[in-house]
Amino acid sequence: MSMQNANYLQQLQADIEQILEAQMGAISEYALIQELQVEPYQWFDAEALRDPLSLFQTHFLVYHCLHRIRQHWRQSEHAELQIIGTTIRALPYQSGTDGIIHDDALARYYLDLSQLDKTHASDVERLLDRFWQQMAGQQITQVAESELQQARELMAVDEHYDMAQLKRQYRVMVHQHHPDKGGDEATMKQLQRAYKILRMQLHGSVTAS
Repeated sequence: MSMQNANYLQQLQADIEQILEAQMGAISEYALIQELQVEPYQWFDAEALRDPLSLFQTHFLVYHCLHRIRQHWRQSEHAELQIIGTTIRALPYQSGTDGIIHDDALARYYLDLSQLDKTHASDVERLLDRFWQQMAGQQITQVAESELQQARELMAVDEHYDMAQLKRQYRVMVHQHHPDKGGDEATMKQLQRAYKILRMQLHGSVTAS
């Protein structure tokens, strides 16, 4: 790592640590990145959460710093940092414990900066593909024609949509309606099912009744 990059990460880590210490509680990844986008920090611009590769790079840098902070806090017995999924929680240090350990394999991944350089746009697309498939739930084989129409309306696509358009619309809808961004869980579940139905229709594995 160059000295310039090292200084960049040290300052980013210091600012994240400042936010966490002021919060001393739970904060979502999205809320943390939002804090880092505005004054006095202004680390990331508006594009940081839009393009899939930029989103991954932003996520990786933030989590790299979070895992470094967790290591530092444990070693100095300053505090404990829980990193569980997209929820980050700063807790008081408890004497006589080594802290709460979660996902050490993930810690090794995020602490390895070469992973950032090795991950390209096509890799991110594959990761998102697998994520969306998991989010969409179990297999669907048959739906009513009316539900297909409702799914297209919800995703704002016409009957001639393709996979690229569907993925693009799903990203937009998730960005708008995710609970971490002010949306609600019920709408997210509807979006996940609509995405699943339309994706399966494109693959020819779901039929209308």
